[in-house]
Amino acid sequence: MYYLIDILEKPFNMVYSFFIVLSLGIWLLSFLGISKSFSDHSHAINHSSDIHTDNFFGDLFNFGSVPITVWLTLLLFFVGTLGIVGNEFTLSLFSSSTQKIIASIGIFCVSTFLSFKIVSLASKPLSLLFKDYGLAIEANHLVGKIAKASSGKITSSFGQATIEIEGNNIDLAVRVAESSPEIEYGQMILITHFDEEKNIYWCEKY
Repeated sequence: MYYLIDILEKPFNMVYSFFIVLSLGIWLLSFLGISKSFSDHSHAINHSSDIHTDNFFGDLFNFGSVPITVWLTLLLFFVGTLGIVGNEFTLSLFSSSTQKIIASIGIFCVSTFLSFKIVSLASKPLSLLFKDYGLAIEANHLVGKIAKASSGKITSSFGQATIEIEGNNIDLAVRVAESSPEIEYGQMILITHFDEEKNIYWCEKY
């Protein structure tokens, strides 16, 4: 145990340790029911499980097949784990601080890329945990309701919004028409209709 703590507290591992602790902390809070990022998923409605995301990033890394919080915490956890493993096996081969800094940058890049690939593979089976979204309320019942943009932006090819139903925060896959302006994070949106074929909601700025 003390050996593990010593590894986590090494200067070159501090950032990776923070990633791991942050991910584990969010998971713990979610499992305890304090955070709704993972819990109460049976109440969710047509979550952004649109695996056929149109943009290049979504197709390459399965971004959007599970909730953003799940995706990001998995990414941080694997970046942290692979980064520490890489540091422990590699940095001892170098003597000067300059060499170690250069090596640590390379390790960060490699661990980040590998983590993207791991999460993209893990997202496929994990998306099955959220396949029951939509059981609580019919999807079309959300048309005309107000939600809040929870992704960095909502475009015609990607977006996520959060709506509160019966005390539960529910993530929705949302899009805007190509002719409409993009919606920024935190802005309120009006859900205009539901696309059953793509399993997404179309919206406009409220």
